[in-house]
Amino acid sequence: MTTANKDLARERANLSFNVKDLTNLLSGGLKVTERRRFLRSLVDNDPVFDVRDRPFISRAQYYVRVLEKIKRLIELKKEHNLDSENYLFLRSSTGEALPILLHEDLFIPTLKGQMSDEQLAQWLPLAENYQIFGCYAQTELGHGSNLRKLETTATFIHETDEFELHSPTLTSLKWWPGALARSSNYAAVFARLILPDGKDYGMHVFLTQIRDENHEPIPGVEVGDIGECDGRDIEVVVVRNGVGVRHSCPSGSIEHGGRRKPECTPPRSYINGPKTPSRRSYLLTNSHSIVPTGPKLGFNSIDNGYLRLTRVRIPRSQMMMRFSKISRDGVYSQPLHDKLSYATMVSVRTNIVENSSGSLAKAMTIAIRYSAVRHQGNDPSGTGEYQVLDYTKQQHTLMTSLALTYALHYTGRYMRDMYEANLRNVMSGGDTSMMQDVHAVSSGLKAVCSQLVLESIETARQACGGE
Repeated sequence: MTTANKDLARERANLSFNVKDLTNLLSGGLKVTERRRFLRSLVDNDPVFDVRDRPFISRAQYYVRVLEKIKRLIELKKEHNLDSENYLFLRSSTGEALPILLHEDLFIPTLKGQMSDEQLAQWLPLAENYQIFGCYAQTELGHGSNLRKLETTATFIHETDEFELHSPTLTSLKWWPGALARSSNYAAVFARLILPDGKDYGMHVFLTQIRDENHEPIPGVEVGDIGECDGRDIEVVVVRNGVGVRHSCPSGSIEHGGRRKPECTPPRSYINGPKTPSRRSYLLTNSHSIVPTGPKLGFNSIDNGYLRLTRVRIPRSQMMMRFSKISRDGVYSQPLHDKLSYATMVSVRTNIVENSSGSLAKAMTIAIRYSAVRHQGNDPSGTGEYQVLDYTKQQHTLMTSLALTYALHYTGRYMRDMYEANLRNVMSGGDTSMMQDVHAVSSGLKAVCSQLVLESIETARQACGGE
């Protein structure tokens, strides 16, 4: 049994408020607090969620560990019959940004917000049961949030009642979507709707299959990892039916299941690239095609990818048609509001605002505890050194950021209430009167809250010596 540091114990004993009461206030009540502690214990006591190996494994190995955690997370969700709120807390308790986040927080909300009731009856159960796994393919190499400049096209083919999705330029490649490189077999693709008369009706969302039942890219789909490759020796992850198996093949060939595989030859762009690095990592899919899975500067648990579509056909019924519709005859019905397709991204902004306080709270917990136990500077009484937290400059630096944590907490609640009120209005009666305000407020708060959190964390780090 561990004993609390004497400095921390003294600080806690001198509190002027009841910690349990404050905790319950912030969480939403005693029952919620107790439930969250139980959910947290599920993660803390399960070796699958151990993160101590993270600094010592390659990105390819890390991805395999991420798959293991996703599998266990879904098992716990089903085992304890968790509702959405409790499951999201369980997921956040892992301390990992998992690819499943893109499926659950972007792909599924896009289906719910953009598909008609008839489409939802077909596709939503598949997504919620993880029979299909999707990502949100909006951002392109050339543009991201500026939807008017996106270049991917979806042309209606009247003769076959299909859409033809196409990436006409290099800058039209979908670039950076999380869970695209390896995890997803479907994507919510943002593309310009083109009717047979050549008229461009702007951005719409299309449910597009990108991989087959063997997790291979379907014809016309080029998909891969945007991570850079960093060397000559090769570490390979073979993905079969969603399960990753690691291989090392510095000689350029591997064995798997008793069968000889073809040589692990680097892509042409890397053969002609720098010769100095000593290792490369790749993903080897069932078809033995190699794509780079080298290091990124961060977010290595997420498989950010690229997608090129070359005249890929999908049924007309896979255009998401809650607000905009195309009839069999090619007649277009426009939405009530031209920004209704932004709903999912507004949801993401709301999540960022709502979660900003939690990110800062973690940093402030570390900084304040460190400042309480760290001693620096001789006490004139000669009994020892001052606690760093005794210095008024340190108190001002950390307490202002601590106050900001609480301000962000309630700002996040306000933003969530505002978002959900608008969503109810739109989904129930087509009332779009709040759309403009929600769009503007969520955009502004996302930037402001993120910047304040980043600045406060960096200031706290420097105030604690820069370690």
